[in-house]
Amino acid sequence: MRLIVDGMTCDHCVRTITKAIHAIDAHARVEVNVADCSVTIQGDVDPAQATSAINAEGYVVIMVLPDAIKSCCGTCHT
Repeated sequence: MRLIVDGMTCDHCVRTITKAIHAIDAHARVEVNVADCSVTIQGDVDPAQATSAINAEGYVVIMVLPDAIKSCCGTCHT
């Protein structure tokens, strides 16, 4: 899942958000990109749990984006 998060500005923000997600799933892969205000999470984390954990740290989750399509369905190709 990918979240758009407001309020992230530095490496401290990256560590804080990563720690919050790892409290839910210690094995989750967390990528925080301060430049584009995004947090990408791969693991057993519910979007509502992630949002709650991040908001509890003082950041604001603005949007939860759906996962990218993982495989081609073939409908757009001839």
